[in-house]
Amino acid sequence: MQNEIRSANFLLRRPTLSDFSNMRKLESDEDVVRYTSYRCIQSDEQTLARLEANIAKATEREPLGIWLAESCTQDFIGWFMLIKTDAPHPELGLMILKKYWGMGYSTEIAGAILKHASTNLGIKQISARVSPNNPSSLRVLEKLGFYVQETIFGKDGESLILLEWIEDQ
Repeated sequence: MQNEIRSANFLLRRPTLSDFSNMRKLESDEDVVRYTSYRCIQSDEQTLARLEANIAKATEREPLGIWLAESCTQDFIGWFMLIKTDAPHPELGLMILKKYWGMGYSTEIAGAILKHASTNLGIKQISARVSPNNPSSLRVLEKLGFYVQETIFGKDGESLILLEWIEDQ
């Protein structure tokens, strides 16, 4: 099990129950959750249930999964995933604390996940979905080499942009 991934400035590690307060920081911020699948602030109970479910699913998701990102000083940055979904390939997703938006952290951390996926897991294609109303996340994905594949519709009918990353393109 790959519990940790490192980039130049960040450590990605698997979540534990002690991460509840960090997850609350993300899931209680309206701006952070606006473009997630649930789109609204989560209650303490919802955050705890989601954290417990993600921890319980960790083994079955291996070698993919969910990681929490921390700085070298152990400051919590955000939540990152690379998991199998109904997307064509393993799906990359992320949420970071608003105070770190626009600082390049998402690009560096997601780039470390892509490198891990291709180098250590042999994954050559990765999908991502983003709301057309979220140009910042779209720019991060494009910087990482994702390209727009098509517009799709989410479970609730919301339009989403499906992107794909192919190693060495």
